[in-house]
Amino acid sequence: MTLSIVIGSYKLPDFVELNIVQCRKVFGDVPILVSDDRSAMSPDIQRIAETHGCAYVCPPSRRSHTSGDLQAFINGAAFASQMGTDIILKLSQRLIPLEGIQDLILPPFENPETWVVLPSQPKLNSFARQSAMFFSKFTALTDVVAWRPERFTPSFIADAYKRQCATGKQRSDQFIEVFWGTLTQGDYKDHSVFVEQLANPTIGKPKVYLRKAQAHQHEYHQLAQTHGITGEFAVGEWAHIEKKEYMALAPQL
Repeated sequence: MTLSIVIGSYKLPDFVELNIVQCRKVFGDVPILVSDDRSAMSPDIQRIAETHGCAYVCPPSRRSHTSGDLQAFINGAAFASQMGTDIILKLSQRLIPLEGIQDLILPPFENPETWVVLPSQPKLNSFARQSAMFFSKFTALTDVVAWRPERFTPSFIADAYKRQCATGKQRSDQFIEVFWGTLTQGDYKDHSVFVEQLANPTIGKPKVYLRKAQAHQHEYHQLAQTHGITGEFAVGEWAHIEKKEYMALAPQL
């Protein structure tokens, strides 16, 4: 079983570099694409990607938090097809893989009827700070999703998302978590595997990932130090980081 990875990025080069080196440590020398959303930090992110032998793609202008995330899925599916890999793993930039995460993601694909593996619904008591607790409303998280690119192709993802937005009754239907939750609990339920441990770290056992909503800043710093990487490693929500500049949803598809 072959694997490629897409890292969705925006404005946080310290996380991107940490993510890349951890992906190499955990998954080996697999193809990696950095799918960036345009920011003032994009030149730094591109330089990091190229330094570490990763592919890089970025639009000419800012998309939005949601459409940039969607584009990472589309770009990832296209990248996997180009690389000829069986599985594509999408990671958000602040979801850092640790040793053991591969044992949660890859084994379900030994069943050919498994098309996608993703986290289940997170529990309220799993969050590191109150500001992140709204994620508990989602039936699935989308910061770590693996799927078969021949099943969920770039055009399939784009078309399915457009249909959901066109028929949605509220703006939250545009959220990527809602989109993937609808897919995997609807027509593709029998081909979807929800992994509890990908949503909720097991208490008393070593973590197999750092998720910004469930981790503390010092955990990222400590891990980065082992690689000689420095940075701020901000774990706040984007509305707090960007304030008036924050753009959650694109003005139009």
